[in-house]
Amino acid sequence: MAKGYVKRYKTVAQMGAALAAGEIPESILSPGGAAAALGVTRQAVYDRIKRGTLRAWWAEGGYVLIDARDVRSAVRRKRGIAESQGELNVSTT
Repeated sequence: MAKGYVKRYKTVAQMGAALAAGEIPESILSPGGAAAALGVTRQAVYDRIKRGTLRAWWAEGGYVLIDARDVRSAVRRKRGIAESQGELNVSTT
């Protein structure tokens, strides 16, 4: 993970173009989604972005995208799952 990575865009259209061009990963979350996954408040998510523990992409107007891989990694650390350990994917269908 790139520490302290926050990419800023002037417009949402520029952010969308960067997403379409592959500059932003396809696996992204909103701040609310990241907060729910981590079991913290949205403010705590923004604090993690400021500390550099979550990668984020910002556009003017308050639009924020967060790297889902960083959130997944943080959830694994919180649950005490080693990074080298795989996850069991159980389908309910």
